Amino acid sequence: MAAEAQTGNHFGLPNTSIATVKSLMRKADTNGLSVLLAAQAGSNLIANSCGTQARFLGCSFESCIIDSDMLGAILSAARPIEVSEGTLSKESIERIACGECRSTGREETFVRMNSGFNYSKLADRR
Repeated sequence: MAAEAQTGNHFGLPNTSIATVKSLMRKADTNGLSVLLAAQAGSNLIANSCGTQARFLGCSFESCIIDSDMLGAILSAARPIEVSEGTLSKESIERIACGECRSTGREETFVRMNSGFNYSKLADRR
């Protein structure tokens, strides 16, 4: 899977991986790991990665919800880290290190918490 994705990307070709063939023998954590590895290898499309069961013989609504959360977390993990003047915020680091001692109430922290983490769109977390 990784060799195919990297070779396709080298030549500028689109490539697809089928990373989650669920069966009774595979645990849910191995599905997440296989999707993460396909994403990190550079696959352009990871097919059949949400809701399929028993080697594509069925689909489960519950599995779609769980897999949606898993895929959101994987997209967050596979996204490159943004490094800029705004994200490094040298002035904020200096203020906190030399005086304020708290970063939780700062605007920069609030913005990063809402953009840097994956929050489920389907699950009710109240």
